[in-house]
Amino acid sequence: DIVNKSTNAMGILKAEEFVGVFLEYLKFYEHNGKVRVRGYIPELPEGYEWAIAIHCNYHDADERGCWGQSLFTRGSWSPEQTLPDPGETFDMSMYTNKENIKSIYMNFDVRTHYGARGGNFYISLNLKKYSRYDEVGGHSLVEVFDPRGFIEW
Repeated sequence: DIVNKSTNAMGILKAEEFVGVFLEYLKFYEHNGKVRVRGYIPELPEGYEWAIAIHCNYHDADERGCWGQSLFTRGSWSPEQTLPDPGETFDMSMYTNKENIKSIYMNFDVRTHYGARGGNFYISLNLKKYSRYDEVGGHSLVEVFDPRGFIEW
């Protein structure tokens, strides 16, 4: 599962298993007229960390004057944009109604604490696209992704 012994980068197929666990718990839903997203950040083996970004773009600015909302696992963002630590659940606002959603997409990678990785993932719910980029082992692919079950409205 380690594809580069000098950097300890996790292989993309092993990383994909952890992304799959994340997706099992992911739901976008509407509550009191606003879109929310809930889920669970899976724990990773020792020495690895998540880089997750969830992006929601809007047709029109929301009540804050923003044209979208993004959530990240990296801690240098505002609390409204920071996903919890691995092993924890989340339930966060996207600050708009479902009719204003233009796109929802996500980026994932599993890195060592030094930034080494085996590749990354891109998932678009509105484009129905799943992309796996393998930097090392030749397991890259792009395929159709069924967004049903991730959006509850």
